[in-house]
Amino acid sequence: MKKIAWGIPWLVIMGVWVLLCTHAGPRPWAGVTGSDRIAWEDSERGVVAAQVHPLVRHSRVLSERVMPGDMLRQIDYREVYRAEDVHRMASSASPETVFIYSIERPNPATLAIQSLNVFVRTGYRFSFGYNASSFWWPAGAWASGVTLFAAFLVLLILLPLMRTNIRQYTPLVLLLGSSLLLSALWLVRHFTVSLANDPTNPTFEHIFAPLYGLLLLVNAGAYLWQKGIGARTLLLVLPCILPLLLHMAPLPASFPEDMLYGLCQLLLIVPLVDASLVQLQFGKVSLVVTQTLGFTVLFALGVVLYVAVSQAVEALLPASPYAPLLIASTFIAIAMAARFVYTANIGTFRRYFTSAREARTERLRAFISRIPQYTDAGQLIHDVASEVGVYAQVEKVHLPPAIEWAEISDLLRKQNGFWAANKVFSPTTLPSAWESVMDEGGYVMAFAIQPGDAPGYLLLLGRKRRGVYNVGDVEVFSQLAQQMRLTLSVVALLTRQRDLLQQTYEANLTALRAQINPHFLFNTLNTISALIHDAPEEAEAATEKLAFIFRYTLSRSSQDFVPLDDELSLVRTYLEIEQIRFGKRLSVQMVATPEASKMAVPAFMIQTFAENAIKHGIAKVVQRGEVHIGAVVADGYLACTVTDNGPGIDVSRVRSSTGLRNCLDRLSTLYHRTDLLSFENTGTGTCVVLRIPLQPEPRP
Repeated sequence: MKKIAWGIPWLVIMGVWVLLCTHAGPRPWAGVTGSDRIAWEDSERGVVAAQVHPLVRHSRVLSERVMPGDMLRQIDYREVYRAEDVHRMASSASPETVFIYSIERPNPATLAIQSLNVFVRTGYRFSFGYNASSFWWPAGAWASGVTLFAAFLVLLILLPLMRTNIRQYTPLVLLLGSSLLLSALWLVRHFTVSLANDPTNPTFEHIFAPLYGLLLLVNAGAYLWQKGIGARTLLLVLPCILPLLLHMAPLPASFPEDMLYGLCQLLLIVPLVDASLVQLQFGKVSLVVTQTLGFTVLFALGVVLYVAVSQAVEALLPASPYAPLLIASTFIAIAMAARFVYTANIGTFRRYFTSAREARTERLRAFISRIPQYTDAGQLIHDVASEVGVYAQVEKVHLPPAIEWAEISDLLRKQNGFWAANKVFSPTTLPSAWESVMDEGGYVMAFAIQPGDAPGYLLLLGRKRRGVYNVGDVEVFSQLAQQMRLTLSVVALLTRQRDLLQQTYEANLTALRAQINPHFLFNTLNTISALIHDAPEEAEAATEKLAFIFRYTLSRSSQDFVPLDDELSLVRTYLEIEQIRFGKRLSVQMVATPEASKMAVPAFMIQTFAENAIKHGIAKVVQRGEVHIGAVVADGYLACTVTDNGPGIDVSRVRSSTGLRNCLDRLSTLYHRTDLLSFENTGTGTCVVLRIPLQPEPRP
């Protein structure tokens, strides 16, 4: 409110200025007084022309012009003794008044004094100076060009910042706008007057004078509005105020007004730089300046190339009517060839012309483009912290889960923005308590990364080791946060899909085991029931062994893998029950190497093969039955074999067996392979070979 209050008086002053310029009539600020555009000064010899304005064109003949060093004796045949008299006569005369100046000029060849009468036609007096100086007229144009260029660059740099909070930047916008218009207006007046070469038509000057003065007031008011009133700011605003005071005050002829006007115009850039210096460090200064210099160098090279081509063509074909066409076609061909060479070797050229900051920016942008390839959130968070640390040259990069900073994360997500300790470009304001937490933690920027309903994160950045964060950094971090949101959403979806697949997989295994275990228990109970009447003692022993099998089944039913030793213990107990049933008709041999015994196998699988050997092999032959079970480690696999001397298996009907089909399905689910289990009819029985990829013994 204080700054706004300072702006109100300046609005009033500007309104008064407009009224004065509208109703003042032929005043000094109206731009209609006369001027011969010659700086006269008093000397011992009389009144001497010190400087002559570049626009003075009294005659095409050099001897009929007033030149520096000429001594003025008479005006319209009346004696002149003081420079002040000449100034008063020229300024009181209206434009287009013709005077006869009687001058004396030394002849450089004969050293004699030559007397001349020169007709001088007065023109209108330029507003805001440069009516006689041959130096400050072009210097003022260059100063305006530099100010225009600087204001345009500052506007390009600060435009992204201004769009975030236009009300906060109102004074700076006015300052930039008035500086641009001041410089542009001066250049338009300079080139209009130079090209028209008509010193008697003040039409444009009537527009220029009040408008330029109004813009000076706007510039001064905007600067004081931005920086406040103080001794320093009043000193820096003098280049805006002093021209107005000089322009409205009656000045003697000897007063160096052109020099003061020129200095003010040169220093007009100082308030602009001072007001925007703090904000400039937060804009994309390096990018804008680098691109501007690049285009400037490219333009300069183009001009040099065009001049070189023109000189070469004119030297080779001095009188050819096709010279202009040849120059244009040669210039275009060389330019296109240069562009082709640059495009083909852009990597090599960029290595020499890319700054360290640009290289870090390109590296981070390349990393952002690779983020969609991530499928693990933890790895992504780790790599983001590393890459951001390299880019920002900051050691403190933290990505905690959003739930740990829930209040800040929710606030940033609702406002769809970010937080920065620097209020110049921060769209979000945190509660004072959280501001203190951020300050104590050393964090100066925060970005919310909330991928929909999935767990989110908060990107917290510490202070840079050198410099501060600017708009370019904010844009890159915003792109990073957006890409992380999308990728984390996809990762969360993939994680849910994997969980569902795992749940389905476990459900399938449970269902398969549910089919295997009852099948085995049902067959065992049949064996015991057959022994109860014929061999009750053997039935009792079988019941004890069955109890062991029950306990084993209950303890292992939830496990996918068991050690081979445990599996063979189950098989041995089962075969002992079957030996009680078959007596001497069944012979069992089990051999496993020590290395193989420690390996893990799918639970109940070898028992299924042993059960199948008894049911479909030994039970169907009259002679003595033999079952051989072996296990060895070879070629990266655990190879388990189960053989019998039964009638042999019909390989084409393997999947018609519930137990064997379940074994095939379990192996496919566990290993995603179909070549781990093979069945062979040897002619003397059946051989089942199970190959398990090596893995250590599972934990009980």
